[in-house]
Amino acid sequence: MSYKERLHKLKLWTLEERRNRQDLIEVFTIFKGFSRISPEELFHFDDRSKGTKGHCLKLVKVRCTRDSRRHFFLIIILIIIIIITTTMFMVLSS
Repeated sequence: MSYKERLHKLKLWTLEERRNRQDLIEVFTIFKGFSRISPEELFHFDDRSKGTKGHCLKLVKVRCTRDSRRHFFLIIILIIIIIITTTMFMVLSS
C-alpha cells in the first residue's frame, strides 16, 4: 500500500499539510501574544490605510535581498494564506 493510500485510509494529513497547519498555528500564537516573539520581528505590515478592508494586519511581502532567509517564514505564510483563500473562493463560488 502506498503512502497516499495509507494516509487516505487512516484519514491523516500529509506531512506538508501538517507543517502548514503548524505554521499557521504559530502565526496565530505570535499575533495573539502567546509567544515571546513580537509580530514586528517577523512580519511587515501594510502601513498604508487603503487596501486592508476592515483590519490593520495586512501582511506585505518584502523584496528579496541578501537577508532573504530572515523573511522565509513570512513568504511561506503568505503563500499558504493565498492558497487557502483561493481554495475557499473556488468552493464558495461553485
